[in-house]
Amino acid sequence: MTDLYTVSINGVDGCTLRARVHLINPDAPYVPQKATFPLALLVDAWFLLTKGYLHTESSRDGRGDRLPVPEEEAARTVAGMRFKDEFQELHDLVLGREIRLGATEFTSGPRDPGEFARRAADIVTSYEAGPLRSLPLYSEVAEVDDAYDPWLPGEREELAGIHDEVDPAYERAWTLIVTRPFGEWPYADITVTVRDAGYLEHMVGGMRWSTAHAG
Repeated sequence: MTDLYTVSINGVDGCTLRARVHLINPDAPYVPQKATFPLALLVDAWFLLTKGYLHTESSRDGRGDRLPVPEEEAARTVAGMRFKDEFQELHDLVLGREIRLGATEFTSGPRDPGEFARRAADIVTSYEAGPLRSLPLYSEVAEVDDAYDPWLPGEREELAGIHDEVDPAYERAWTLIVTRPFGEWPYADITVTVRDAGYLEHMVGGMRWSTAHAG
C-alpha cells in the first residue's frame, strides 16, 4: 500500500494523545475527520512495533521513521499490552485475518469496516483535527515550473494574483510542496482521547512513522 500520511507523536497524557499528521500524498489531501482514523493509526503503530518494522534509525526523504526508545523495550511493551489481543482483532477488521494456505503462502480474509467503525465509536471518546497549516499560496505555486504539466496560456498569470492558501487537492500545489523541507509540508495537529489508557500503552512522544491507513 502507498503511504498517505506521516504521523509524529507529540505526547501522551493518560488517555489523551496529541500528534501531528503531515500530508505526503496528493491522493490524500485532507486529514480524515472520523474516529476510525486515529484508531487506525493506533492499530498501525501496534502492528509495526509487533513485527519489528519501526526502528530507532531510519531515513526516508527527510521524513524517516523514528522510535525514541530501544527497539527491545518497544517489543516488550507491545508483548505485555493489556489490549494486545483486541489490537489483533482490530487489525484483522481493517486488513483481514491472515489465513495460511501452505508452508509459506498466506492470504487475507474478509475485512469488516463496519465493525471497525463500531469499535472506534466505543474506544475513541473524542477526536479533534485542527486546521491544515503550512499550505503554500496560489501565487507561490505560480512560480514553479512542471515539465510534465506545462502551464496553459494565461494560467500562471491568473494564479500569480491569488494570495490565498491553496486547496491541497489542487495537484499543481504538490509540484511546490515536494521541493520544500519536510517540516514545511502541510500538516494538522490532532488530539485523541480513548476510554482507557491501555489503548495508548505503545505510544510515546517522539515516535514517527508513515502510514497507508486513512481510517
